[in-house]
Amino acid sequence: MNRRLAIIFAVVLFAGFTCISSAQAQSDVSGFLRVDKRFLTSDADVPMVDFYSKARLELKRWMSEDLLTVVSGEVRFYDLSGVSTSSDLSRPDSQMPFEVLPWEIYLKAHNLFVDGLDLTLGKQRITWGTADKLNQTDNLNPDDFSDIFDFGAKVPSTAAMLAYTFPNDWSLTAVWIPSVRPVLLPKAGGFDLGGSMDLSPLLGGAQIAAQEDHLDAGLFDLEHSMQAVKFAWNMLDIDFSVSYFHGYDDLPVPTALTITPIDQDNVGIRSDSSFMEEHIVGLDFAGELFTVGYWAEVAVVFPDGASLTITAPGPTGDPVIQEQVVVKDEAYAKYTVGFDYTFSFGLYVNLQYMHGFFVERDGHELNDYFLGRLEWKFLDDTLKLALGGGCQISDWGDVSNAYGLVIMPEVSYKPYDNLEIALGAFVIEGEGEGFFSALDDQDQVYLKAKASF
Repeated sequence: MNRRLAIIFAVVLFAGFTCISSAQAQSDVSGFLRVDKRFLTSDADVPMVDFYSKARLELKRWMSEDLLTVVSGEVRFYDLSGVSTSSDLSRPDSQMPFEVLPWEIYLKAHNLFVDGLDLTLGKQRITWGTADKLNQTDNLNPDDFSDIFDFGAKVPSTAAMLAYTFPNDWSLTAVWIPSVRPVLLPKAGGFDLGGSMDLSPLLGGAQIAAQEDHLDAGLFDLEHSMQAVKFAWNMLDIDFSVSYFHGYDDLPVPTALTITPIDQDNVGIRSDSSFMEEHIVGLDFAGELFTVGYWAEVAVVFPDGASLTITAPGPTGDPVIQEQVVVKDEAYAKYTVGFDYTFSFGLYVNLQYMHGFFVERDGHELNDYFLGRLEWKFLDDTLKLALGGGCQISDWGDVSNAYGLVIMPEVSYKPYDNLEIALGAFVIEGEGEGFFSALDDQDQVYLKAKASF
C-alpha cells in the first residue's frame, strides 16, 4: 500500500472513531499494541532481526438491532531503517519504515428475511476447523507467513458468507470468494517457490546474468472465484462439521523455467509460477471427556496437479525441453488430532499430532509433526512459565537424518490486566527435508510487550 492510500485509510479509521464517540452504547473500540524485538543467535553473533512490531485498532458499530459493521486496521513498523544512500537520511519513510494494512472490513446482517439467516459481506476472517491453530480444513483465508513462528496465522479475505442456523442450533454455511488470495510471505523471503533447484547441469558453465520472475495474474479475476460450504451440528455433546472447498492453493507452484543464452558466457533465466486448483473435503469434531478437551480434523485434498517445464539451450543450439512433476494429481489426506487439560495445581497441557504441515501439498511429501505446550501460572496469574515446541519426522526409517526440533521456552509477567511482558527463545535443530528442518539457522531470542484495550 502506498503512502497516499495509507493516509486515506488512517483518515477513515479516525472518522469512524469520532462517529463512535457519539453513540457509545451501540459501539465498541478494541485493539492492541505489540512491541516485538528479536535477535538471531547463530554463529555467536546477536544481530537484530528486521522484524515488525504492530498495532491494531478495531471499531464495531451496531447500526441497528440486526446490522453490525466492523472496521479494523493494522500498522506494522519495522526495527531496522531502510537507509542505503545519504539522500535517505532526509526521508522519514526510509528512516522509519512501516506498513498500514486494512484488516477486517465487513458488515453483517442478522436474521435477514427469516430468523436465523445471516449475511456477511466484506473483508473477513472465516475460521473453520476445531484444532488449536493447526487447522487442516481452514482454507478460505490465505496463510500469513509474515511471522514464520506464528503457526496458523491467516489474512482476511474479501468474501460473501451466508449462514443459516436451524431451530435445533445446527447450521449450514455457504461462502463465495471472488478471486484467488495469495499467501503473505515474510519480508525477507525464505520460501522456495521452485527457484532453488540445481541448475548447473543445464547451464554448461555459463553464468546467470539476468533473472525474471513472473506470477500468473490471470487468476485474480471472477472466472477463478472460490466456493465453500459447511454443515455443522452437535450430537452427544460433541461438535461436528463437514465441509467442502473448491479453490486454489495460496502458495504458487512453479510452472515454467526458461534459460536463454545472452552471449557465450552468460544466460538469462525466466521463471513462471501459478496457483494450483484443488478440491478439499473436510471433517472435524471436538468435545470434552472427564474435563479433558479433545479435537480432530481431516482434510482430503484433490489437487489438479502441477508440472514444471524446463527449457534450456542444447549442445547443438536447439532448445532442450524437460518436464518435472511438482505436485501429483493424486488425492491425499492431512489430519490433526489433539487434546488439552488443566491440572488442579494450575499446569495447562496442550498436545497435538499433525500429519502434513501447511506448506506441504503432495501426498508423497507429508511429514509428521508432534507439537505441545506447557503453561504454569502462579502469583495470582501474574507470572507464567511456558515451554512449547515441536518435533518433525520426515523419514521414520532414518530419523537421525530426517528430523526437525523446535523448543520455545518463555517467561511472561502481567503487572496489569491489560499488559503482558514476555522473554523467550526459539531453539531449532534439524536435518533433511521438512518445515522445521528448514529453520535450522533461525535460532532467536525475543522480548515482547503487548498492551490490549
